[in-house]
Amino acid sequence: MPPNNREAGYLWDMLQAARRLQEFTTGLSYEDYLNSILLQSAVERQLEILGEAARRMSDAFRQEHPEITWSSIIGQRNVIAHQYDDIDLQQTKAVVDRYHHIDCSVGASDTTPATRDRIIIENLTQ
Repeated sequence: MPPNNREAGYLWDMLQAARRLQEFTTGLSYEDYLNSILLQSAVERQLEILGEAARRMSDAFRQEHPEITWSSIIGQRNVIAHQYDDIDLQQTKAVVDRYHHIDCSVGASDTTPATRDRIIIENLTQ
C-alpha cells in the first residue's frame, strides 16, 4: 500500500531531518559536538522531527515497512522531548552518525511521488 498524501509528507519530513543531520555534523568530531550547545540543540531538534514524523505514520504503514526501526526512531524522540535532562550525548552522536550513510540526494521533482517515497524508505533503512 503506497503512503497517503499525509504519510508522504511525513516521509519527506524524515528525509529532510536526515539531510540536516548530515549537513550539521559531517566532518565534525565528537569533541566538536560536545563543545557546541548550538550544534547539540540543532541535532536534537532534527531527531525530534524525525521521531515525530515517524510516530505520525499509520500503524499499517509501519507494519508494511518493518525494515525501518520505527520504535528506535520514536523512542529517541521521546527521550529528547521528555527526558531532556538525561540525554546521553555520546549515544546521541552515535545515532546521528548512523544517518551519514543515507543518500539524501533525491529531490522533490526528481521522480514520481510513488518512486520518491520508495527511495526515501530505502534510504532510511540502509
